Amino acid sequence: PRQARHEPVQGGVPLQKETTEISLADVVAAQERLSDFLAPTPLQESTAASEAVGGSVLLKLEMFQPIRVFKIRGALNRVLRMRAAGLAPGVITASAGNHGLAVAYSANRFGLQATICVPRGGNQAKVRAIILLGARIIDEGEDFHSPVENARRIEQAEGLTFIHAYDDPDVIAGQGTLVL
Repeated sequence: PRQARHEPVQGGVPLQKETTEISLADVVAAQERLSDFLAPTPLQESTAASEAVGGSVLLKLEMFQPIRVFKIRGALNRVLRMRAAGLAPGVITASAGNHGLAVAYSANRFGLQATICVPRGGNQAKVRAIILLGARIIDEGEDFHSPVENARRIEQAEGLTFIHAYDDPDVIAGQGTLVL
């Protein structure tokens, strides 16, 4: 099982560490939650990759998801779990691209406010798409670490729910639905 580490940060200093195991049951539960919102995506054999490895290589065509990226699986699962638990009315994340887009889409789908912290010079096509989904963009910092720190600071100040791009059990379980 994948271990997810949660490290709440205050002033750049981790406050605590929690470790959560992600089980197959977590992934199956995520699949059940997502099934009302995401259609199954097809597999297609890659002739070139299959020849290169001497076996069949299948590609999962996630471009058929609503925002054309597999990251929707994790973000949407997190938002669905958050809503079921009655947590904060808004979400925040740090992302230079697909995760931010997935969080913005998921929040928009359920009428939640989304704030996406991005580094300066990030993918402008993704930033425009995030804005079109109604999310607030905070464009600060030269690397990925500054947006994460900004997001954590704003999370505390505004009472938002932070959705980590890859180190969150609900995000991991949602991404795991790809193989189911």
